[in-house]
Amino acid sequence: MSSNNMFAWYEGLYRDVINSKTYSKYCETVFGIDLSQQGFSDKEQLDLLISKLHIGTEDRVLDIGCGIGRIDEYIHSYTGANIIGIDASPTAIDIASSHNHNKLQFECINMDDICYLDGSFDAILCIDAIFFSDDIELLLSKLYRMLKNGGYIGILYFEIIFDDNTANSILLAENTPVARSYKNLGLSYSYNDLTEQTYYHMIGKRLAAEKLKDEFIAEGNEYLYEYIARESIAHDMKFEQFKEKISRYLYIVEKRKIGNENKPHVDTRIL
Repeated sequence: MSSNNMFAWYEGLYRDVINSKTYSKYCETVFGIDLSQQGFSDKEQLDLLISKLHIGTEDRVLDIGCGIGRIDEYIHSYTGANIIGIDASPTAIDIASSHNHNKLQFECINMDDICYLDGSFDAILCIDAIFFSDDIELLLSKLYRMLKNGGYIGILYFEIIFDDNTANSILLAENTPVARSYKNLGLSYSYNDLTEQTYYHMIGKRLAAEKLKDEFIAEGNEYLYEYIARESIAHDMKFEQFKEKISRYLYIVEKRKIGNENKPHVDTRIL
């Protein structure tokens, strides 16, 4: 799918998921909460992200690739923070902005074009969107400059191998484009490995899609069923097969003075 076709597809998706009662059921079942979300970030992963970013009531937060903004509404309800969400989709921003709240602001901006002042934010997050950037390393360097001292950047990232010619070493936490960019920038990071949890999540997607298929068709949204089916795996796929093709991580960077030691730290306490 070309970039123009993908953009148009997402515009339609944002309009349809917000109005689909069946998609709402699907989200409740698979994500544990209905935020009209796509991708792989269920309530458990969102709560982990929030806890890792240490977001406070008066903090200023930037969400890169906010979609229709319902995840930001959830984060605000959880933390009380002031949140600016950006997305390149006019449709997504129109929907997000229709829910008026004085601590939520939404702007239609391509992530590669952001230009907020240095030190503007206490926390910056990007959920399954950074792969839309034309230059991940440049974007991450800009985000780091926009972060206040003591602030955190949280990136939820999904890596997949589509062909047999790609070495599966790219699936390792230290070898993904996000990790390589951080290392090139001289920034230390920690990460949580969410691969196994995502494996079960993707099985749940397939099961829920099959259960709700007839309802999606009755709504005239058969393509939503097909989209979910493409984003899921068969219930009998083994985890050993899955992890040879797919990995998922939460990367965290704290803005602080760092020494020469720049090895990644693995947090094994959660997930």
